[in-house]
Amino acid sequence: MLLIADSGSTKTKWILQSKDQVMEYIGPGLNPYFVTDEFMSSELENVCEALKGPKPDYIGFYGTGVTDEEKSFRIQHLLNTQFGSENITVKSDIIGAGLSLLGMEKGVACILGTGAASARFEHGEIIEQQPSLGFWLGDEGSGSDLGKELVKAYLRSDLGELQVEFEKEFGVFDRYSVFEKLNQPRPNAWFASFTPFLKRFEQERIMQDILNDRFDLFVSKNLMKYSLDVSQKIGFIGSVAFHFQETLTKVLRQYLDNEVLFEKDPIPGLLRFHS
Repeated sequence: MLLIADSGSTKTKWILQSKDQVMEYIGPGLNPYFVTDEFMSSELENVCEALKGPKPDYIGFYGTGVTDEEKSFRIQHLLNTQFGSENITVKSDIIGAGLSLLGMEKGVACILGTGAASARFEHGEIIEQQPSLGFWLGDEGSGSDLGKELVKAYLRSDLGELQVEFEKEFGVFDRYSVFEKLNQPRPNAWFASFTPFLKRFEQERIMQDILNDRFDLFVSKNLMKYSLDVSQKIGFIGSVAFHFQETLTKVLRQYLDNEVLFEKDPIPGLLRFHS
């Protein structure tokens, strides 16, 4: 029996797979930079309650914020305490993306969800990685980054006729209202919450300008810095990459001719990899 978790800053998707059934639970993001051990422990109780069943033979947790051994150990200890399983892997979300998209093949795996990340893989291992720099300094092309650019366009009255549509959906606010959000927990998720609006009006010129500019930055700051040949695949995981894949592919084709893969989340591929 496998228990696989894909944890982002916004949500965590859990899948428990046995021979007879597949059970799913979706809860909040468990980024160890943003949530306490007490919060994680409480949420793991909810997971255990929702996915009642025998003890998993293997638990694979792949999450944003798992950047070092200390973060990995924290989550592994909490999982062991809650589920009683000894066979537990806790790795970063980018490793989960790489195993899901590429398996043991060579290529680059990218994440474009609330945040952004990329790495070049060979035989299931990261051999080269560009730093994403996180929400405050990087994450170009991510949901939080796109939302931030959309809010900036609104505050500068650059949305044209969409100013009214924006205010109908989100209300009227100014930069001081935004500053308040920046000082609250998880500002990255707040900015990312604007991406459905951007998707709805994707064909408008201002939206295309935002998408093309931010995706171009992601490609130039990430993919173009890897030692790639045309035989290696480039894979994308995450809701932003999945829902904006047409625009993203057009930007990519200005630079590269590699085969491009898109998956909304890594769990199906991870289940195949670990089965």
